[in-house]
Amino acid sequence: MRGYILVSALLFAAGIAFGATPAVSAALESFLAQQVQGLSEIQKMLAEQENTQLATFIFIFLNNSIKAVFVIFLGAVLGIAPVLFLVVNGLLVGFVVQISAAQYSSVWELIVKGLLPHGILEIPAIIIACAYGMRFGILLIQSIGWSLTPKRAEIGDSLGEFMMRSLAVSVWIVVALFVAAVIESTFTMWLMQTVKAS
Repeated sequence: MRGYILVSALLFAAGIAFGATPAVSAALESFLAQQVQGLSEIQKMLAEQENTQLATFIFIFLNNSIKAVFVIFLGAVLGIAPVLFLVVNGLLVGFVVQISAAQYSSVWELIVKGLLPHGILEIPAIIIACAYGMRFGILLIQSIGWSLTPKRAEIGDSLGEFMMRSLAVSVWIVVALFVAAVIESTFTMWLMQTVKAS
């Protein structure tokens, strides 16, 4: 899986780089702004709840864990969904960092306090989930090509082993995202209150 994890990380990093590039983000501004607006509306809705931290935790955990598990198995469609998921989320992170540069006195402080505490767990979990999704797509493509050859039994064994490993990985990903959601809904929220606006 090392190669798939590396490709996933590079796709996510490329998305961030492009999203933070003014020319690229300007071309995609309408789409990215829509995504940010949607997140802002959800944030406002959560802030209105009686227990904001609990509501935020539940939303973040369910949203991230459901998407992460789905993206593994949606990889069955030629591995396209994981690639799109990585690039779009990378673009969104880069875009948010870019527009936040004008709102906060220190972008690095924003990244360190607003992204890294939970991102240390959340980002690797998402990258690994997408890597497994891409691997699933490749295995299914291979199974189609090998279905009429003597290798059909081999690919069947590979798919079976992969599915068992994917289920175990899904559990660990959900656990990591649970911890990340706890951090984001508590420690990250507290840290963000200390970030100074420009």
